[in-house]
This record gives sequence, structure tokens and C-alpha cells, in this order.
Amino acid sequence: MRHRMSTGQTRKRLAIAAVMLAPTVAAVLGGGTAAFAATTGSLGEPPLSELAPLIANGSNPVDAFAAGVTARASRASSYGGIAAVNHGQDLNVYLAGTPDATLESQILGTAPADHVHFVQTSHTQTQLLDLRTRVLGEASTLEGRGINLTSWGPDVWTGLERVQVQNLTPATAATLDTLFGASNISLVSTTASTGGIASGTRVVDTKPFDGGDFIQGADQYAAGYVDNCTSGFGAHAGNSYYLLGAQHCYASGTAITQNSSYITTSGTSIGTVATVDDNYAGLDALEISTPNTPLYPTAGEPGSSPAILTAGSTSPQTADVSGAETSPAGYQVCEDGAYEGEICGLVVQSTGSCINLTESVTPSVIRYACDEDYATNPSGGIANGEGDSGSGVFRFNGALLEATGIDSASGTGIACQAYTTNGRQCFSDIFYTEVQPILNEFGLTINA
Repeated sequence: MRHRMSTGQTRKRLAIAAVMLAPTVAAVLGGGTAAFAATTGSLGEPPLSELAPLIANGSNPVDAFAAGVTARASRASSYGGIAAVNHGQDLNVYLAGTPDATLESQILGTAPADHVHFVQTSHTQTQLLDLRTRVLGEASTLEGRGINLTSWGPDVWTGLERVQVQNLTPATAATLDTLFGASNISLVSTTASTGGIASGTRVVDTKPFDGGDFIQGADQYAAGYVDNCTSGFGAHAGNSYYLLGAQHCYASGTAITQNSSYITTSGTSIGTVATVDDNYAGLDALEISTPNTPLYPTAGEPGSSPAILTAGSTSPQTADVSGAETSPAGYQVCEDGAYEGEICGLVVQSTGSCINLTESVTPSVIRYACDEDYATNPSGGIANGEGDSGSGVFRFNGALLEATGIDSASGTGIACQAYTTNGRQCFSDIFYTEVQPILNEFGLTINA
């Protein structure tokens, strides 16, 4: 489900089906089967006990050595991905093919050997990304045959392409196994969600605007509706300043105000949607142009700040963003929607997926969006809620707060604890668009 909220004659929602990770491991696409020389990890989805937050602010201790290990490992043709395990203290490096102790030593470098584990996997990352492209190419045709793929992408835990299918049947499974190879994919049945919503203080903000505000604008799909979303991170190109957001919330040229259908806000004009990525298999992303005050940069204020509003929905705190970073599988991240506030301890389960963004009032595929990461709340509690679309997803590197994505979609519905009128839904999982591809697409640098 996409978390933008529409109000008008009826409530319009955007849906994406529920998500589960399949723990099974299938055969190889050109990979070996022998155990790796230094292997101490294992494939399969990690137990919830392993995914519990290590410390309150959600830091990932492997940050101390993960970047170097990843840089060295990713140059190998056998590279299958990495994942943080053991409460974020250890790093699994997944490699396909014949074990190679020399390669493992080169990848390890000066990293602590007792915290880096080499795990054999069935597919390389390149093979799974190629398979993601194949699935994307067949998705529309399958839709016409009544087979609705809701998301697909590499699953580092299983070494397979994880494909979610709405109401999977044995016949559908047989079709997909034949089309993509049963040894290459893990199929997960989902049920269609109902509902959808996009999302100083969050309700009274002034220039430079912070990320995490309640925002509102005209619905792009139906006249007479407004969509409630959340503003994302501030970014800039030269002296032009923007706030990031989710493309499914608003069309290009939409006027954006600080508003909400659920809470009294200032109604302040924030800016106008300048650019959206509405390309086929593009990004669920947009940029809101936030004009600077007069005379900037010699005086006055830029349109957006390097800060986001964290903590609760109604009693937020301001935190500065230090830059942009990726979050591999196993990492802990935080979501920061205006409606549900800051929620940390979410664990990244997969990266680089494509998802099917579906409109529930007129149930047809609007588009496919890619470069989506998937995270869950390991306790089964709230990860985000309707209205949080466009909000920032971030991670901690020690004391540094780093932007990692923009809230896009969810699927596993649970009850909300706040803003519960009109059937508003919350979710225990989240898809978010990776922030670096957004910055690259729009030619922006994160405000820091």
C-alpha cells in the first residue's frame, strides 16, 4: 500500500500486497555447491532474536569496517551481496561459485576476521539484477493474464529472486517457475491490501523548511481530492533548494502547503512540485521546489534546511542530516513520517526491488517503480502509516544521522494508534526508494 491519504467524496487509496520472506534455498544458476573455506554463516531469513536492535538509536556496529569489505567484495565476479547479522555486529559476505580462500583473504583485508563471515550462495548479485530486469519485462504481460506481481528483487538471505504474487495458486507458480526457472526464484503469496495514503514543528514550519512536515496538495488522479503526505529530506543544486518526496503523492506543478486532513496546521505555502520521476520502472520520487527568501545567499534563508523533524508526530525534535548512505540487508533504519513519527529498529530485509504501485479506486497498474528497499519491524509493531509517504528513512552511523531513502509503500496492515478516523491504516513493513538514485536522477546533493 502506498501511504498517501486522499480525501474528497470518497477516500482513495493506493495498494500493494503484503510481504513475507521465503527462507528456502534452491539450486544454482551456474554456482558451486561446496562449503566456503571461511564460512560460518548460513543462508535463510535470520531469526527475530538476531534482528533485535543492538542499541536504542539503531546504530550498526559493522559500519566500522563494512564499507571497505563491501568495496573489495563487490569487485569479485562471484559477489552475491552482504548482510549485517548478530545484532549488527557481524557482516556476512555472500559469494557464489567455488570456494577461494585467497579471494576471501583479499576481501577481508584488515577487517576483524571474527566479525566477517563468508557464506556460499547460489546466485551472484549480477545474475539476480539481470533476473529482476527479466521479470520487469514480463510483468505487464502477466498482469494481462491475471497474474499480478506485487514486488520482485534480489534476496540476499536466500540467494534467489524473491517474487511476490497476489493470491498465488499452484497453476500460477508453475507458470512462473517455467518462465523464470524454479531454481532461480522464491514465490510468496500475498493478499491485496485495501487502503492507501500519502503523509519549528511538523504543523507550523517556516523557511528553511525541515523534512518531516505534514504536507498536502491536489490529488493527481481524481479531481476533488487532496492527498496528505510527508516531506522528505532537504536537497539542493547550487543555490536552488528542494524537499524530496514520493511521486505517487503529487503531479508535477502541484502547489504544496503545510496541511493535513487530520490535524490543524499552518497552511503555509511550501513550494511547487518541480520534477517527478514517472518513468516506467523509474523511481517513486519527486522534488518540491522551495523558493529561497529574498537576497539569499547574501542574506535571508534557503528554501529547505539540512534538518529533519524526528521523535513524535506532535512533539518533534530537530536533527541534522550528515549526508546520504546505503543500508544493506540486516541494517537497522528509522522511518520518520509526520503521522507516525520516528520509528527506529526497522530491519532491512532486501534491497533493489521493483514494486507494483496500484490504484485501488481504479484498480489498474499505475506504474512499476524500482530501486526499492524493504524493511520490517521485527516486533511486528508499526513501521509506518497512511500519510507517511515521502518521509525520510535514515540510519545512524555512530552519532551521525544519514539519509538512506524515501518512504514509498507497505503491505502488512495493522491498527494505528493515532489519527484513527476514516479507517486510517498502519503497517508493520515498509518499501522505501533508495535516496542515492533519487539524488542522481534529479542532480541534487543532500542538505548537510
